[in-house]
Amino acid sequence: MAEDKISHYDIGTRVVVSLNHPQEAIVYLLGYGIYVSDEIPDESAVGQLADHCRKMGKLNPKIVLDDGRHVYGSEVFWGDAAQLETLFASRQIVHCDLDDERQKARDLNTPLFGSQEPDMASILLAAKEKASKLHG
Repeated sequence: MAEDKISHYDIGTRVVVSLNHPQEAIVYLLGYGIYVSDEIPDESAVGQLADHCRKMGKLNPKIVLDDGRHVYGSEVFWGDAAQLETLFASRQIVHCDLDDERQKARDLNTPLFGSQEPDMASILLAAKEKASKLHG
């Protein structure tokens, strides 16, 4: 393995991508894909780590999902699909849409991997709406 390699997975590894740790009782799943490269996250990537990588020119694992969209390791939890599938058998799986979750994260100014928490999302959206009404 090269010293400058970011991930301990090989490029070309089939991976699963979720918005929370796969050991949680409920897994918010974005889907399956392939770890394709290490790149500076483009503007589609959300969160402070993605912003930092762009600003500092730092590479981050890029994953192309089966539907053709891409996500960066800084935005999500991800790992080898074969290793995680047995774990998922005992979890409740909630399928999430990448674009919807990125927009929610932008609206809430949170990382993508925190945007699926429904109670927190509701609280933050209500506070944001109340603040905008108060400040016109």
